[in-house]
Amino acid sequence: MIELPRECRDEVVAQAREAAPREACGLLGGTFGDDHSRVESVHRAENVAAAPRSEYEADPEEAYRVLRRIESGGEELVGFYHSHPSGPARPSATDAARAYWPDRSYVIVILDGGGTGDDGTDDDGTDDGGPSVGSWRWRDDGFERETVRIDD
Repeated sequence: MIELPRECRDEVVAQAREAAPREACGLLGGTFGDDHSRVESVHRAENVAAAPRSEYEADPEEAYRVLRRIESGGEELVGFYHSHPSGPARPSATDAARAYWPDRSYVIVILDGGGTGDDGTDDDGTDDGGPSVGSWRWRDDGFERETVRIDD
């Protein structure tokens, strides 16, 4: 499970909206656990992918600086986030090919209202057609869906 304070959720959704139709991306700091993490900070990164409308790649030097900032602030790397401006509401094959950090969370913001829940609902349990946030852990054999808990 990943705990995502509403203000952090709102920050990644806002960045996704600003970046659209390109994918947004960044890193998440906080408290990391193999099965339960809590996000405390959101760190935007520039998407330098060759095809930014359909994939993301955080600038490596910027990502390194952000990781150092997360650690120097007493936090751990919880994971990464990016957006899918027009779906799919799950990690893509490209996402899997670029998932280098085992057990970390890979949060995806869906802007087109498709919902990331197994039942098609948004992360807050509604089906209002608005943005939704889903998360997957990268395990040895691929992505594993995890629960997203939005805290007020």
